[in-house]
Amino acid sequence: QESQESQEPQDSQEAQGSPAVLPESAELSEAVDHIWNALLQHLQKDRKIQARAYLLPARPLRVEEGRVLVLGYPKGYATHMEQIVSHPHKQVVQKYLERLTRRKLDIKVEVLNNDGNSGANGGGQGDELHPLVKAAITILDGKVI
Repeated sequence: QESQESQEPQDSQEAQGSPAVLPESAELSEAVDHIWNALLQHLQKDRKIQARAYLLPARPLRVEEGRVLVLGYPKGYATHMEQIVSHPHKQVVQKYLERLTRRKLDIKVEVLNNDGNSGANGGGQGDELHPLVKAAITILDGKVI
């Protein structure tokens, strides 16, 4: 019976599902990929609908330095990117991630290249970013990868 400053006392043990032992960033990235759907399900079950909605178009890309989860969003989701790193939504997501991974993770966002790919295969888009995406990158101190 854990009571860690949780705003959602119900289902706190259930949300811990199958936490992984996470010593390295690469393993942590794999664990986050593995629990991503569980995270979305727990957010829906506990009626954290807004936070879940802002995560739906995102994909976990990697974990940097074992403590920063980088989420990739397709172009055109500037509002989602802005909202998921805003205080109330970010805090909710961090809490659920911590329950599932047993690690405190910060959240960072990036714009994905063509069709959700985060690789360096360019695609010739160059500097032709949508103005909202440019604004989100500026506001969030993000980068297009």
